[in-house]
Amino acid sequence: MGTSVFISILSFIREYTMTDREQLEQEIDRLKYELSVSIPQEMQVAAAMGDLKENSEFSEIVTRQQFIGIRLQQLIQRLTAYKHINLNQIPRDKVGMGSIITVYHVETELTKTFKWVLVEISDEESTVYTEITANSPIGKVLYNKLVGDTVIVSLPNGKATYKILNLLTIHDIQKGT
Repeated sequence: MGTSVFISILSFIREYTMTDREQLEQEIDRLKYELSVSIPQEMQVAAAMGDLKENSEFSEIVTRQQFIGIRLQQLIQRLTAYKHINLNQIPRDKVGMGSIITVYHVETELTKTFKWVLVEISDEESTVYTEITANSPIGKVLYNKLVGDTVIVSLPNGKATYKILNLLTIHDIQKGT
């Protein structure tokens, strides 16, 4: 991958992405507001429409409230996990949590960019990178590797060979380099 493409990825990261922790905190705040303000208001309006047993609007709000409550608990657990991460234990020159890794797929001759995350953070797909975790086949083999290393990943449909072209660690991203 050319330097200009890597620089544009870095520029995107600086301008667009928040840290994983900031994303979680923002989503938690939004869901808390929805549970404590928006949903109660909607419930009042729906309850005013009459018999709650036959009120589909009220039933939908209750279902949404339950879903949001579950999602909120999941995000709080993720945030708790992030708060226990010691940045000093994350490598500064190797693939680790928070790293953005650009690889060359030898078999397809294409480049791909991954972000190594603790857990999948967002429901939205990035056009810049694919999130991988420690439990994913690619995450397992890339962990602790250096730029220039070649790895072989066992996938359900065969093996893939990747060469690491570029690496931004969480430390680089925080510094804005």
